Amino acid sequence: IVIGLAIIFITSQFGIFNLMQAFFTLFNSPVVIPIAFGLLIRRLPRWSAFAAICWGLIIGVTTRYLIGWDIGPQVYLSLVGTFFVFAVSHWTGRLYLENRWMLFLVSTAIAAVLGILYVATAPQGSDQMVLIGSVISALATGYSMMIFAKLFSSETEEERKMVDEFFEKLATPIDVVKEVYLRGKRQVSTFPLIGGTTLVLGILMSLVFLTEMSTSETFVLGGIVVVLICVGASLWYFGRRSEIRDAARMREAQERAGQI
Repeated sequence: IVIGLAIIFITSQFGIFNLMQAFFTLFNSPVVIPIAFGLLIRRLPRWSAFAAICWGLIIGVTTRYLIGWDIGPQVYLSLVGTFFVFAVSHWTGRLYLENRWMLFLVSTAIAAVLGILYVATAPQGSDQMVLIGSVISALATGYSMMIFAKLFSSETEEERKMVDEFFEKLATPIDVVKEVYLRGKRQVSTFPLIGGTTLVLGILMSLVFLTEMSTSETFVLGGIVVVLICVGASLWYFGRRSEIRDAARMREAQERAGQI
């Protein structure tokens, strides 16, 4: 995959920066919104994140690459569409079960609004295929609401229970003594690993001093090496101290539990 992407980058007329910018503006909004709001909104069906990502990608591709919008408007509309289908997923699931004609009218209204917006903002003299593609994209986005609503409504009681248990755990404070120490588990600090890695990087970078360098380059590189070694050593030292303290707390907790 990396080799294939590298070939695309070096042969593309857009350059790696523009390609990365296009990639992130296309995928960031549809992915970030389900991750962020999925931890805040309880009543979300299982398929809501999938629907949000699909809507965001369809809207982003249509506005950016079919109609030719700038990045700003593309991201704004993608954000609105992603958040909309994500936030109303529970309501649309109920609507599928209780009133499918109303759901059909809502889907039709969404498709009509998007179709009018796409056609109205298309550049003057756009090719007929661009307009047809824009209308097809609007119809696909709007009427996909009915397909996703069916998936939203298919959530079982067991799946709902899993979600409720997740949020219950999320809202329950961690009892470190009971859940960690008394179970014989030891908290592991990531500081020693990061510190040791940074320390090794600093030492390896110092090998560059064996090559010919100017005085200014020597000072700059020396400063970087010193910072890496100092930061790495500090992280390793304080991380080890943290692990030692946690081990002592675990022994104390186990001793108190044994006395009780």
